[in-house]
Amino acid sequence: MPETETKRLSWEEANHRYLMGQLRRIGRRLTGDDSYNESDYQWPEYLDTESALDRLVRSLGLSAPERDALLLCAAAEWDPEVAAFLREAQGGSSQPTWGLVLELFDDFSWERIRPDGALRYWRLLQVSDASTLRQAALRLDEHILHFLMGSRSLDVRLVSFISETKAAMPSLPSYETQIGQILEACRAVSDFRSFPVIQLEGADVWALEGIAKEASWRMGLELWKLPVNNLPDSLAERSALQRLWQRESLLRGAALLIEAPEAGASFDASHQCLSQWLESSAGCVMVTGSLPSSDRSESIVRIQLPKPSLGEQIGVVSELLGPAAQSLNGHLSILTHQFRLTPTRLHRACSDWLDRHPEYRETGEAPEADVLVDSLWDLFRGEARPRVDTLAERIETRRLWEDLVLPEKEMALLRSIERQVRFQARVFEEWGFSEKTNLGSGVSALFAGPSGTGKTMAAEIIARALNLDLYRIDLSSVVSKYIGDTEKNLKRIFDAADAGGCVLLFDESDALFGKRSEVKDSHDRYANIEVSYLLQRMEAYQGLAVLTTNQKDALDTAFLRRIGYVVDFPFPDSGLRERIWRTVFPAAAPLEALAWDRLARLSVSGGNIRNIAVQAAFAAAEQDRSIGMEHVKEATRHEYLKIQKSISEGELSRVF
Repeated sequence: MPETETKRLSWEEANHRYLMGQLRRIGRRLTGDDSYNESDYQWPEYLDTESALDRLVRSLGLSAPERDALLLCAAAEWDPEVAAFLREAQGGSSQPTWGLVLELFDDFSWERIRPDGALRYWRLLQVSDASTLRQAALRLDEHILHFLMGSRSLDVRLVSFISETKAAMPSLPSYETQIGQILEACRAVSDFRSFPVIQLEGADVWALEGIAKEASWRMGLELWKLPVNNLPDSLAERSALQRLWQRESLLRGAALLIEAPEAGASFDASHQCLSQWLESSAGCVMVTGSLPSSDRSESIVRIQLPKPSLGEQIGVVSELLGPAAQSLNGHLSILTHQFRLTPTRLHRACSDWLDRHPEYRETGEAPEADVLVDSLWDLFRGEARPRVDTLAERIETRRLWEDLVLPEKEMALLRSIERQVRFQARVFEEWGFSEKTNLGSGVSALFAGPSGTGKTMAAEIIARALNLDLYRIDLSSVVSKYIGDTEKNLKRIFDAADAGGCVLLFDESDALFGKRSEVKDSHDRYANIEVSYLLQRMEAYQGLAVLTTNQKDALDTAFLRRIGYVVDFPFPDSGLRERIWRTVFPAAAPLEALAWDRLARLSVSGGNIRNIAVQAAFAAAEQDRSIGMEHVKEATRHEYLKIQKSISEGELSRVF
């Protein structure tokens, strides 16, 4: 563009004029016309960004002869005069050949034709089959032609594998440290192939993506993501995909975030593809999830995303809810302490509440504090569920305190457990007791007693009273004969439950504690380590973790000292059994005159009594009658038979 012209061009206009000028220069050189004056088509100095052609040359390291060879192929695609000249000169083909390139550009050497030369390595030119290399026709890659013309669209061959990230950076001060670590790891990089692999670890995948995007932006890079399951199984297809991406990342100025699964079956199925990708990776590559072992392990920078502090969680909720958060007062600290949600889940829960209360968006008038706390509590509890739901059984909690019959001492202990969980936020956080102990603020308890004495029911009642979910973990399925696997299984459970909002019930803990023995060999030693690991995680767990056992006497006293509460569930005596019989039937159940004192003579546990009551109710319903002693008698026969316990007719006659 002549310097005297005052109109300032947009980048798109300047790029088009600049490229057309370069194509004309190549066309005139092809036809022997020396009238071209390159100074007439210089890149405007007032634009602070380079042309697409200059960016491609710089990013991919093309020499001047390689640039001109590329432009010759572009001219053959774009300029009809050049295409016509080539068809006439080459006997019908409008595509230039290697022979023509060598003749036209004196400084174009044979080394630039090799597969590892920039033109072929970066797949800029497609080379057709021919009897000799000089006769091979050259075609410009279509995506490169679009790029030179100013297109910013992603290569269509990448679209089904790679997508642009949408996550936003969580505004938490503690995350600045991780962003700084990413920037520091990439700052000293000397070239495209010397970038380290950045592994981002943490439970909040959305936050990890947001941090990666923010760090990329600060480095002047876009961020695109690739789910590891999108990687082709074929090594050849995977290599071609990687080469295309690396070319794209250089041209666009982009980083890649690979979403890898956590260790497990899906991880094992895809780790080889990921490992091979990382072995030959180049450019800025970040990975979320688990990484396979790799020869590049020394160049992997591992960055752990910290859990947001209580203050940061409160800040996130306050920012999202606005004035409504002020009506929560002290309840907000209780919510955030009980449910240690990630910023993503906090955002989702608060957004759900706002969506359900459009009137608040319109008027700004928040509901009463109790109503707001109850609705947020349910939403927060729902957000804490997903990870635990895949590892444990969630039990519906319907029982109330009046349904449980135990001696006063044991009932008082259970009430103490509920009280400690309910007020742990006030005591540990508001009153500062967390600064006086190295242990977690959670509660651990051992419920010991024969089957059917109410251990599981007690856990249900506490969970219901606290409005928390109850998850039952069968330790017999967690314990593994393979060394180290038990700890891995326990770690997955506690890591998933760390978001809070649940009571963990480790049923059948005898499967683990039964291994406690005198150390005679390595297996005994490792069994003791497994028990110690479980107790260590229970101590660090923020919520309530309950163990049940039928064999308290088999437990080491050293382990019992590490458990916060030990509650004995005795086999009920006749007085307790009578209370159980009186409470086992619902108020709506039609009853005849039942002899509670005589029913208490049956030497069975509370669980058996409940089974007998249910069976008696079905028998009465079939006869369309009220539940009477004869129904209870028949149900008692069935229950004794089921538990393989004998009862004589004489014993039955004393009761019925």
